[in-house]
Amino acid sequence: MEQGITLLVPPGEVVTIVGTPAPTLRWHVGPILRKTGETTMPLEVSMSTEEQVRLAITPETPGGQPAPIDGQAQWTVEGACTLQPIDATSCWCLAGATPGDSVVTVSADADLGAGFVPLADTAVIHVSNPMAANLGLEADAPVLKTPPA
Repeated sequence: MEQGITLLVPPGEVVTIVGTPAPTLRWHVGPILRKTGETTMPLEVSMSTEEQVRLAITPETPGGQPAPIDGQAQWTVEGACTLQPIDATSCWCLAGATPGDSVVTVSADADLGAGFVPLADTAVIHVSNPMAANLGLEADAPVLKTPPA
């Protein structure tokens, strides 16, 4: 909506209006480059002591395209959880019997030749006691009342 200023100036008088122009903002982003040695936050999973979760890797090139790895991924765990490999790129992480955190690390060889170029990633598994799902209300068979004494 346009707004204006109206000035009534008597004949022969001069009015000077001084102002500053509206500021302008120029914004430019890019090119965006990944920092060398950039680390990402580990994957975090929360589950109860009655659950398990499938963990899997999907290796990618720096451009985001699928990439093969040399051999099987190597899975290790620190904590109460246990691991069961499924195939070359995935495994089951089974919660331990006690609540607590476990750290799962996966590593693989990115070099498809004779050398070894390690890639690794980490998942933090938070294990808690399961919540009650139902109260399990039961009733015995009815019996005769005891007469008052």
